[in-house]
Amino acid sequence: MQIEVEVASKSPQAVNDAPGIISVITRADIRRYGANTLLDVLQRFPGFVPVSDITFGARGSALRGDTNLNAERLLTLINGQPFLSNINAVHTTRNLYQAYPLQTIERIELIRGPGSSIYGTNAVTGVINIITRKEKQSYVEAELKLGSFSSKQQKLLVQYNEEDLQMSLALDLQSSDGWSSDIENAFMPGMRVAYDKPTEHQSLLGQLRYHGFSLQTLLMDYDSNFVRPLEGIYDDIITAENRFVDVGYDYDFNLDWQLSAHWIYHQGQDSQYDGQESNHLIDIDIKAQINDAGLKFIAGMQLHHGKFEAKSPLVLNFDGTLQSASLFAQFEVRLTPHWVSHIG
Repeated sequence: MQIEVEVASKSPQAVNDAPGIISVITRADIRRYGANTLLDVLQRFPGFVPVSDITFGARGSALRGDTNLNAERLLTLINGQPFLSNINAVHTTRNLYQAYPLQTIERIELIRGPGSSIYGTNAVTGVINIITRKEKQSYVEAELKLGSFSSKQQKLLVQYNEEDLQMSLALDLQSSDGWSSDIENAFMPGMRVAYDKPTEHQSLLGQLRYHGFSLQTLLMDYDSNFVRPLEGIYDDIITAENRFVDVGYDYDFNLDWQLSAHWIYHQGQDSQYDGQESNHLIDIDIKAQINDAGLKFIAGMQLHHGKFEAKSPLVLNFDGTLQSASLFAQFEVRLTPHWVSHIG
């Protein structure tokens, strides 16, 4: 069966026709993996590298060749809309990889290489696109997992459909006492560090679609202890919160011309750096195809406004405001039935 993807051009197309090196993980794959977190799933992509900071206990992701913890060069999308971040990507997006509700995912698309021509900021080493389920029937799914270290995971997914109205609500609760140990401090010989590794994650994803209108909101909370060689500098427990809202409207002028407009808000907090940020993004796209000429194109604009601040005993305090505006265009020209040129 030929899989369709959207990450390369913001429009559905066969993965073999998409301009880029694309890998796909489907809902069936995720169930076979037995994964508990999004990070578990993403590690199945060739070249995908989980990264961590032993000093600060942070965990994030990168593509092979660029594992810089202090920059966000791998952009993550939720149904084609960016999960924006200004501060260190490992800290502000940790929730997404640990707490995102897997039961809502239809597939995950990964394109390697720069995608900034149509996605703008942060799409440098690659783009991950999380596509959620959109079945036409109503249903309820519930799941309970139990494991060692008093680990448990509770999942709930409710989908309601009636004609042009689609609504879904997903809840994911995870907790574990984690493992514990007593080891010698690697930076201070002779000093031993006893620690526990409890974790607790909660996430709530709500989605609504009616005619061309769409709304999706994602709430995530994360609490975890971590192993830290610099004893006494940081509190044991890391707490992080994320609030993501996407309001959109899609309008079809006819079969060949479409307009898409979205307003996105992302607010994040992280206790480790005493950091917080807020982002507002307006994204407007126009898609068209001229069948007689074998031409497809997408053009659009993005307006981004972000504020951020962070404090830490080990790094300088910083705060600032980010404002940006960008225009983009990408053309697809079919020269022959087997030759297609992409310009962006």
